[in-house]
Amino acid sequence: MSVVLGGAGFGAISQAKAQQTEAGQETTSETAVFLQEEPETETEPESETAAQTTEYEEDTEPAGEDMAETEIAEESSETSRQPEEQPEVSDIVQEPETEEEPVPLTGVEEYGYQYDTGYIFMGDSRIYLMNEDCNIGAPGNFFAVCCPGIGYDWMMETGLPKIKNIQSVHSEIKNWVVVSALGINDMQNVNKYISAYRKLSKSVDLWLVSINPTVGRTEAQYNNVCIEAFNRRIRKISGITYINSYDYLTQKGYDTKDGLHYTEASNWDIYSYILNSLLVGRNCAPAADTDAKQLAQSLEEELSRANY
Repeated sequence: MSVVLGGAGFGAISQAKAQQTEAGQETTSETAVFLQEEPETETEPESETAAQTTEYEEDTEPAGEDMAETEIAEESSETSRQPEEQPEVSDIVQEPETEEEPVPLTGVEEYGYQYDTGYIFMGDSRIYLMNEDCNIGAPGNFFAVCCPGIGYDWMMETGLPKIKNIQSVHSEIKNWVVVSALGINDMQNVNKYISAYRKLSKSVDLWLVSINPTVGRTEAQYNNVCIEAFNRRIRKISGITYINSYDYLTQKGYDTKDGLHYTEASNWDIYSYILNSLLVGRNCAPAADTDAKQLAQSLEEELSRANY
């Protein structure tokens, strides 16, 4: 308001000088007092010039600093009504974190589970269909390596490399059990199987499942006489564990779709028998009135839980 006050003082001085000239008098102490007073506190009647000055003040003050203050106040009011912007995450000042050495991931953190033992089922169309019915690979430490119509050559060229790959990917599993159920498609390669199984048994815990019986198949490739001869040879291999599901099925009974491939119910019977043997460590037939599917699922859970 300094500019406004300066303007009012100049008008008052001019008026005083004019009065001195007309009246021939010097500036009185009353005029000096008027110059020191603020316009807002004046009580005496204003002269014409003073009235004009006051009127000028009233006209100019809103357009001057008061208007600026009003605009600032309005801006402040608008700003206060607007929601405050939240700072970006990157704008938040954070305390510097202390660098720590990275902790290597465990099997549980990296894979979601950790087992001492893994189980790999290797086989032909019979294991392939069992996997479809029983979902062998459901537990985290169970795997199925299988393909319809294959035999010894596939085992050496594809099956065993796949097993090694599974072992490499799941390096957190230290012990491996391989359950092999091959031979129905090429029983003439029995000597090759025996040689390969002897070598494999030195690196894994190898379990051999008997070739299981057929119904009404008279071909030499599939008849039960040849199957029994093959089973007698492989059960004598040193370093392996033999699972005699052939005798279990002939005693319990079984059903097939085509004389060669089993129904879902019989696949559950075979699967539960294999799992029960793995758990007990030897051939172990379930009770006659046991539900094979429920038993297999409980055995899977027990084999998995026991190896955490």
